[in-house]
Amino acid sequence: MKGKSRVLRNNKEKTKSKSPASDPENNTVRRKKQITAATMIMVTAVISFIFRDQLPSLLTAVNVGSDFIKAERSEAAIYFPDAGNAGCAIVKTPDAAILIDCGREKAQHDIIAVLDDLNIETIDMAVLTHPDSDHIGDFARVSQEKTISSFVTCEYSLAGGNEGYDKLSETLISSGIKCECTHTGDVYTFGDTVITVISPDKIYNDSNDNSVVMKLEYGNHTALFTGDISSKAERDILNSNADIKADILQVPHHGSAGSSTTEFLEAVKPKTAVISAQESRYLPSGEAIARLRECGCEIRRTDEEHGVMITW
Repeated sequence: MKGKSRVLRNNKEKTKSKSPASDPENNTVRRKKQITAATMIMVTAVISFIFRDQLPSLLTAVNVGSDFIKAERSEAAIYFPDAGNAGCAIVKTPDAAILIDCGREKAQHDIIAVLDDLNIETIDMAVLTHPDSDHIGDFARVSQEKTISSFVTCEYSLAGGNEGYDKLSETLISSGIKCECTHTGDVYTFGDTVITVISPDKIYNDSNDNSVVMKLEYGNHTALFTGDISSKAERDILNSNADIKADILQVPHHGSAGSSTTEFLEAVKPKTAVISAQESRYLPSGEAIARLRECGCEIRRTDEEHGVMITW
């Protein structure tokens, strides 16, 4: 062992005697590398500062681009854009293109651009779950730039008195699009793509509970879209004995504490739960997240993924 230690010590001594520190040429090369590295760091910092407002959008664009490639190669897809604390879902199957809510008017994702990336020119069915501004969003602009074959909403929307919806209604009418009222039990069939309306079957005092709740079925795949319903509407749905079991759940009301009750989640039995939200003090709530975890589903968030794409 002593001999081995001695060899190592001698090698170190040899190395030390040939150290680049004593070589002027090596010192010059090392200084050049250090200057180059420092310059690159400074340039990166300057670019990051100049384009600090655009960087999130650039990162989003990269992520979304790969998502759209996956969608293009898949038979069917559901895309939940990064719309902040707002609702929007785009369903694309070989039979139909369906737009459910439209986020906010100034959403991070331009809905028109998203539809373009998904190669959607005609929307077979547009659904406004309820007339809140974070769901009406860019519907007016979409109606002017895309063909909408059918537009449906809840009775609460059509009752009038909501400035946002009344304005949208005028735009739709001027574009020749008729607004239809949908009811519990209504079924919309597009080839193998079937949409069944689960709720509401009455008018609630709370705008959120008037959200149109729909179940999508495509082959063996299912998804439940819930708008902003609270535990009250969830309870009414459970009491109706409607079949709400679904693989994909659009989490009610952006993951608020007053929704996604244990009983509701047990009935849905989702494999994947998608939360359309932007992290804030209240949304998504820790209570709702905990209940989702307890049911054993995968939790995906639009704010963390810059939009959630699910393909079949």
